[in-house]
Amino acid sequence: MQLPDHDHCRYCGDPIKYGEEFCDDYCKELFNAQEKEDRNKDLRFYAMIAGSLGALFIVGILMKLFL
Repeated sequence: MQLPDHDHCRYCGDPIKYGEEFCDDYCKELFNAQEKEDRNKDLRFYAMIAGSLGALFIVGILMKLFL
């Protein structure tokens, strides 16, 4: 037995018509909100890495100047 062509909702995973991304507008909104939150988390992570590297660089320069 073969299933008809279908896709799965990108948020909840329910089967949907082939070629569609979401089963309804609610899942689309939740997916977009999650994507935005993930982008913000990534941005904060990279900002912390850059800030840490900058702080280490400054500490290294200060140590060379005063030691």
